[in-house]
Amino acid sequence: MRLNTGALPSMKVLLPRLRWWACQSYEMLGPLPLLIAGLWLVLLTYLCAQLRPELQANSLRLQSIHQQLAVPLPISMPEEEQALSALSVTEYQQVKALFAILKKNGLEARESRYQLVSDDNDAQSEQLILDIPLTGDYLRLQAALREMSGTLPLQFESLAMARTSPASTQLTMSLRVTLTGESR
Repeated sequence: MRLNTGALPSMKVLLPRLRWWACQSYEMLGPLPLLIAGLWLVLLTYLCAQLRPELQANSLRLQSIHQQLAVPLPISMPEEEQALSALSVTEYQQVKALFAILKKNGLEARESRYQLVSDDNDAQSEQLILDIPLTGDYLRLQAALREMSGTLPLQFESLAMARTSPASTQLTMSLRVTLTGESR
């Protein structure tokens, strides 16, 4: 396919027309709009010439990182032993039931902290202590505490409450619970 160069104006005709159009625009609009349009043109050129290839390279790097992160790492022997000894099946089910009760009663449980503490009387038994930060209403908390005490073998160690604002009924709470299930 050949390009018909006869239909395109030559540079000798195009440059005077462009100069005439620039002078005409300057007289009609003034210098400020032309400067702003020139700035936009420079920024558009910079975006197309410089930033666009960098964005494409960054997205390719991000995809390769996601592919590398999708592959699970092998578990080393000390980590595997620690994972097996961390929680028994019963304790895991109790923790899962505890969070299910909190969610069912409309309380939002954020990150929680787990701690295994050995009992002073029996060196073989360990108790699981949970520190759970919560947000929600007082009535929902009351219903959740009643349900937890009726269904799960646990002791409530402490409960701290504070309002997020004086006009709000939302509470920010910190609940400390000890699971008193089977011994290990």
